[in-house]
Amino acid sequence: MKANREVYRTALGYLKLAELAEEMAVEVNSFRFAYNSNLAFSIELFIKSIMSLSEDRIVFEIGSAQITKKFASSSLRGHGLGSLFKQLPKDRQYELSTLFFNHQCNVACESLELILSGIESSFVDNRYVYEKGGMVSANESDLLLWTARFFREVLSVD
Repeated sequence: MKANREVYRTALGYLKLAELAEEMAVEVNSFRFAYNSNLAFSIELFIKSIMSLSEDRIVFEIGSAQITKKFASSSLRGHGLGSLFKQLPKDRQYELSTLFFNHQCNVACESLELILSGIESSFVDNRYVYEKGGMVSANESDLLLWTARFFREVLSVD
């Protein structure tokens, strides 16, 4: 499935950082909330990359010489993972759900919609963990990791 290059690369960066942290750490528990935030945000951006557009904008101009950069924006809003998924066109939801059903990254053997609904507020919950007295589910780390890896594998940029 096609994804916007700029948004996909940003999502990939958050996933790679989480994977690197996991490889380097003796125990993820010491930075679990930051780890989960990165994974949840990568999933959010992977989903948003499906409905994003890029345009060249002039960032610097002298006479007839111009420097342009690609700027991306998504029509999807919010941080809720299940909610973002439901904002995708039905054909894209169906395609992703079908790909996920028997995919090796479906470690919970559940539907993609159910997984995303279960980790709906992971980014906000983990980012603002101090507001919840540290009482946020720790059991979602593997689900976040494998869901992010699924999106990395099935989305493509050309």
